[in-house]
Amino acid sequence: LREIYANAVTCDITEMAEYKESLQILGFSSKNELLDKLHEVRNIIKDSGEVCLDEVERKLEEHLGIIEKASLEVSQETAESVQMNEKLSRQQFKE
Repeated sequence: LREIYANAVTCDITEMAEYKESLQILGFSSKNELLDKLHEVRNIIKDSGEVCLDEVERKLEEHLGIIEKASLEVSQETAESVQMNEKLSRQQFKE
């Protein structure tokens, strides 16, 4: 933990190889795996009892909600694109 803090204070974390590798691994994770990991992080923050982490916990909850709803948004988008397979006039296409 001390090493992570030292890195966070001394350099830009987003430029570190470890950060980029972690993001790549998360990119390969399924939605459920990502949600499980984020719930674990939230529980750790909650159990810490640190007041300074309340804002982080609130934002994490907000992002969890967005991710949980993400699949619904994609399926609605897919449904709309399937309906657009019929031939359209130029005017309809512009709309």
